[in-house]
Amino acid sequence: MKKIKITISLHTFRRVIKMPCELDLPNDSNIIDILSKLDEKYHMLVKDDNKSHIMDFQDKKVKSLLQMLWDPWEERFYNDVGIEARKPFPELKALPIEKNWAFNIPSDATLILTPDPMC
Repeated sequence: MKKIKITISLHTFRRVIKMPCELDLPNDSNIIDILSKLDEKYHMLVKDDNKSHIMDFQDKKVKSLLQMLWDPWEERFYNDVGIEARKPFPELKALPIEKNWAFNIPSDATLILTPDPMC
């Protein structure tokens, strides 16, 4: 197992999950696995909540963060998603997840995603 720290720069998502969020993931996890785990956590927190939430837009057709950020047909992030992924301190080297989504994210890496879903 490894720990990944992720920040989603979307204020409505942050109302449900405090950021940065630290996730425990299997050692071979990539960005898709990480976003899926974050979606799972989000849905567990809002499942019994009757309030309106981040996924309540576009006639409730958007059901997950992954769906909002990732184009599965093109196997890439949508153009309106900013991505920063770095190895842990002190190296802080950028990780190539924009070019290679299957890249195995190392333990203690930091990810920052800045979606602009209304573009």
